[in-house]
Amino acid sequence: MSTLKYAAGLSLLLCAASPGMPKAQTLTDEEAANWLRSVTPLPKQVKLAGKVTVPISRLRVRLDGTASELDRCGVRELEQLLASSSRTDVSLSAPELGGTFAIDLVQTDTIPEVLAARPNRDQAYQIASEAPGIGHFRLRCAAETEVGTYYAVKTLKQLLKPTIRQNGDVWTVDLPIGTIIDWPDLEERGAWGGDCAQDLERLSDHKFNLIERHAKATVDANGIGHATMDMEVMERARNHAVRVVPIIHHLEQLGRSGLFKAYPNLRAKGAEKSICFAQPEIVTVVAQWLTDLGRIPDVSEVMIWLSEEGKGCTCTTCAKDDRFVNEVRVCVAAWIKAKDTCPGLGLRLLLTQASHKSNDKVLAAVPEGVKVSYYHGGLTYNTTRKPMIYPLLENYVKGGRWLGGYPTLGANWRIVAPFSNPWFVHFRLTEFVEDGLACLVGYTVPTNDLYKMNVEAAMEWAWNAGGRTPKAFARAYATRRGVRNVDAFVRWCERLSPVSWDVYGSGFPYREVYGGTDGIVRGSIKMGTGILAEFAREEQLDEDLASCAAALVLAHQAGDEAAVLETQIVQAYVQVLKSVWVLSKLVKKDSVAPENRDEAKRYFDLLQGSCSATASLYPKWVAAEAPELEKNQSARFWDTVAVMERLAARIGTVMEDCGFEDKEKPY
Repeated sequence: MSTLKYAAGLSLLLCAASPGMPKAQTLTDEEAANWLRSVTPLPKQVKLAGKVTVPISRLRVRLDGTASELDRCGVRELEQLLASSSRTDVSLSAPELGGTFAIDLVQTDTIPEVLAARPNRDQAYQIASEAPGIGHFRLRCAAETEVGTYYAVKTLKQLLKPTIRQNGDVWTVDLPIGTIIDWPDLEERGAWGGDCAQDLERLSDHKFNLIERHAKATVDANGIGHATMDMEVMERARNHAVRVVPIIHHLEQLGRSGLFKAYPNLRAKGAEKSICFAQPEIVTVVAQWLTDLGRIPDVSEVMIWLSEEGKGCTCTTCAKDDRFVNEVRVCVAAWIKAKDTCPGLGLRLLLTQASHKSNDKVLAAVPEGVKVSYYHGGLTYNTTRKPMIYPLLENYVKGGRWLGGYPTLGANWRIVAPFSNPWFVHFRLTEFVEDGLACLVGYTVPTNDLYKMNVEAAMEWAWNAGGRTPKAFARAYATRRGVRNVDAFVRWCERLSPVSWDVYGSGFPYREVYGGTDGIVRGSIKMGTGILAEFAREEQLDEDLASCAAALVLAHQAGDEAAVLETQIVQAYVQVLKSVWVLSKLVKKDSVAPENRDEAKRYFDLLQGSCSATASLYPKWVAAEAPELEKNQSARFWDTVAVMERLAARIGTVMEDCGFEDKEKPY
């Protein structure tokens, strides 16, 4: 690739002392590919031809008059990386001396022609090396905006990190020779809930740029609405190019805000917890919340979640139209009112499982300029192999409208389960990009730390859906993580991912939160349904068990204890499903034929033993995957453990009804 002209950006000018700059080293294709494994997401277009090794002590930064605070934040991050990795004091702003390598940070309105027609050009950047004269080497990172130059620094940080080393008494770092041209597929790549706010610094290294976070919305004794945000989070987000969009919670759940105490007339008729949207006070209060939030620096949009539960108001006025059309009208009216004070404020609305049957009416009622995101507790917070974006939404996007999506990046919204599965994430994110969505709002329970691989994979393919394959991502992830045997880890991930997708895609153990598996044992189940939804053939259960056995060997070879424990937990879940399938054919109501009793006993014992195994494995998995969480687990973590313990107890009852001893029964 030829060197490209640049218009603006971060220029790394290496002015070597006489007799010349450090000697450049060429890179083989394999060496370049290995270096790029340190970068996530993979840049769109990249050619690394060589590198120059330079002393860290001779690096300097120069800022011109156009430099922003975000530019300075990027420079500080680079400085902190070099200082922490070399365990030395690093000052990139110290006075220049002869033979100093300088970093110039510049912005201009003109960008390289190659980036001008790209989507999301305000986040695009170019890095290109040049040798303008003897003893000089420049690495220019060009962009149109401060966000673009900041992302150039992020890519540069990832490239530099693995090359920092000590050569005698001198700490050095490698600078790339080549060209990188990069831009994101999705405009917004972020999350809500969990610990995404606490995790924003780490995630921003992977070009994560959105947090949707609940505002504190209240109504005082005088009936005035107030809304606030955590300003410490707002400041941290601003310093990492992360947009914070405040959330006004599901509308039917706002009673706790003081709304009904101030305005009893807002209680819905026939649905006590819901709101009567025919009353003018609701427009006033929502407008006050929007106005308070719109006055906060860096808040440019507010998200309102439509109701997700219960029924709507049945008063004469509300009953004239669809419940959710009424909600949209109030939200839009309040937004228009808030714009009198905050003219630049934008509005977002969230579809829900309750609105699902009305989504056609809702979308028709949403005016141009209002953004919409799709959430459904049963259809977006699952891991099936079915597409998430259905035809109504596909057509909405094709019509030129803005759409975001709220997928789970873990196993399910309600349970906690090990799920390192880049194949699933690739499937979901390429769907988003191919369908023309603008925004990813991922969700994990209870924390990103238990799903590091999937969260980073989401950032990978939200930025560059056509880049790495899932297998290539697994290799890059293992390389960055410092896994002892990368090849074994990749093969482990490749072997276990289809199995965990089968299990969690079938809604297990999530479905057991609500019970019923013991009923299947007493009754029957068809392949491809219920807790076997992702199993098309009976043989698939045995194939998955064989894959688990092979994956366990590979996890041990990789030297990754978290992978070992994840495999054992997934294996236990498959053993439960296999046992349920076999027992559903052997148990007839509360009896087992004499000729089938030995086989039934084997599978009853396997089922109970597998349930018990998960209870002991879960804390060990957390200790290996996220040691900092070992003594601070969420309710949903322990709920998941308890689900399997309760299942073991219920299966024990079935055993006793069939004339078997329940050895797991506590006495």
